[in-house]
Amino acid sequence: MKTPSRVVATGIVFEEPHDPAAAYAAADGFLTPEARQAIDAWRAGDALLLTHAAFAEIDDGHGVRRWGGPPQGPHPVPTHGSATATLLGLAVGYGEDLLPALGINGLTISRFDFHAAPRRIELDESIRRRLRLD
Repeated sequence: MKTPSRVVATGIVFEEPHDPAAAYAAADGFLTPEARQAIDAWRAGDALLLTHAAFAEIDDGHGVRRWGGPPQGPHPVPTHGSATATLLGLAVGYGEDLLPALGINGLTISRFDFHAAPRRIELDESIRRRLRLD
């Protein structure tokens, strides 16, 4: 049975994997030249390697619950110069595939309500301190 629900917020959360090199290998099954270059930049301190995942916070009448999509990446984010364009490029338009998954899980959410909800980009303070965001 479908449950009428209210979308409280949607967004993207960026996280730093514990072992970025292993995260690349797990994502692709092997290390591409681009992945090797990103890992070298990370080891040199020129980039952070971050994953990102979509989320939606839904109130189904029994409290607010966070639904999350699978993490994507990792992606290199520069530590020298502005990281804003890179992060926004990864975040804008991402997460559309989360809406059908919510319906599959028995929640009734309109496309309009999903897109009209406040949108957030979450970045842990320990990551923020190492990036220049303008």
